[in-house]
Amino acid sequence: MDYAERLAGLRALIAGSKAAAERAKHDLADSLARIGEAERLIGEIEELQSKGLDHTP
Repeated sequence: MDYAERLAGLRALIAGSKAAAERAKHDLADSLARIGEAERLIGEIEELQSKGLDHTP
């Protein structure tokens, strides 16, 4: 394998790694948004419990 082939392989590896990192970044943002929503709902439920309104009809 000559240097040109090695460089091409390394560039492809870098491109694939960057794409994977970008997908992971978006997955992390989605996960953080879901966590935030769950924390907000927990807060609402705890507020209802503190008011004695935690019983479902």
